[in-house]
Amino acid sequence: MLFVGAANVGRFGDSDLTLNARTAVQVARLLGDAVVVPVHAEGWHHFSETPERLVREFAYAGLGDRLRMPVAAEPPAL
Repeated sequence: MLFVGAANVGRFGDSDLTLNARTAVQVARLLGDAVVVPVHAEGWHHFSETPERLVREFAYAGLGDRLRMPVAAEPPAL
């Protein structure tokens, strides 16, 4: 599980509080063959990236098959 969405509230400068899509791809590579379930990525205004961007970046990196996007109120398929 990775906390994604590039949350940024401004009071900590321009630093993201959660992973952005690019850094999530880097972490996924470090995790080897692990399945990646992104969480805490939407629902508030402080998220600066969409889940769609995350899916796109994982696809570009050739890691799309390892990404399991949760659907609200459903457990992720592992």
